[in-house]
Amino acid sequence: MAEVFQLRIALHENIVKPTIWRMVQMEADRSLLDLHLLIQAAMGWENGHLYAFYEPGSHTGYTDMLLMEGDPDFEDGAKVKLRDVLKKVGNKLIYEYDFGDSWQHTVRLQSVLPMPLGFQAGCTDGARNCPPEDCGGIYSYMDIVEAFQTPKNPAAKEYKEWLGESYKPEKFSVSEANKRYKSFASFNEAPIPGLNSQNTMDWLTAAFLQSPDLQKQLGRVSVIGKILALKITVVGTKPEISRVVQIESSMSLRNAMKVFRASFGWHDEYTEMGYYVTINGDKWGKNSLFGGWYTAEILKKIPSRLYDDSKIKLNEFLTETGTAVNCNMPLFAWKFRIKCEEILEKDKKNTRYPVCVQAKGSVPEQW
Repeated sequence: MAEVFQLRIALHENIVKPTIWRMVQMEADRSLLDLHLLIQAAMGWENGHLYAFYEPGSHTGYTDMLLMEGDPDFEDGAKVKLRDVLKKVGNKLIYEYDFGDSWQHTVRLQSVLPMPLGFQAGCTDGARNCPPEDCGGIYSYMDIVEAFQTPKNPAAKEYKEWLGESYKPEKFSVSEANKRYKSFASFNEAPIPGLNSQNTMDWLTAAFLQSPDLQKQLGRVSVIGKILALKITVVGTKPEISRVVQIESSMSLRNAMKVFRASFGWHDEYTEMGYYVTINGDKWGKNSLFGGWYTAEILKKIPSRLYDDSKIKLNEFLTETGTAVNCNMPLFAWKFRIKCEEILEKDKKNTRYPVCVQAKGSVPEQW
């Protein structure tokens, strides 16, 4: 008889109180890759980082081998069924998401049910909101919750500017979780005709540059010819580590990233190894991420858009005071918040832009 696994998922259950948890149901014969997508949707994550499942006491993880090809520490989760690793009620797995922030989920088999006619996998219950993506890890998240609970806390205003007034640490909706899962599960993996590993980047760049919807979303407006005073803050550090740089709005994102890294005293040779920024909720990764090894097959697994960062200018998305984006350098697990503090007229007496005008804190070696 076909069976359904009822699973309870708890995030850092020994640290976070009250617990952030979800109850989900999925066919026992589905793969760990399928469970990964259900956890992402149920929790509220954005599926923008690497992940792995681990059995207790094992150092070998199960993941998507399209993303971890050749790594001896991982096996292909797409080939492992839930019933292969959760063999009786009470068995558990550890699910780690985002190896930088290291979100640890305990996945426990609560019960085994007969599969009803017309069954659909999904979330059935839960409590509390998921931490914000790229917030710096569990202790940074706890700082955010504390700030939201004490509105007079100076950090509360900054967090609300970042997350928006709609973010509520205690809010959770089963229906919204299942809407996300339906979206993930129905993601179209049919190949685009004529798309191959050689022309994928050209196709995506053209799609970005020519799409009216994306141009509208990014809101190109007139900061052309102006100087942007940008505050770059390392997320999740105390005391604050930040830099303020004045930079021409016409500078490409690629060159701006080099400026930002230089302002922290880091070498530039690793800039080309990859980063992405989050703009209006979408992740935009540079097309040379990790040496440009994204192929059409891998792209189908990644919900990020890719672009040629040498052709994207700051004035395309940092369009007004207060505008901010998040930036992630996954190889080093460093996360930054880039915020437009001020829009200035170019000082004709000072043509030496870019320039760092303020610095707080020091950073360790990039490794």
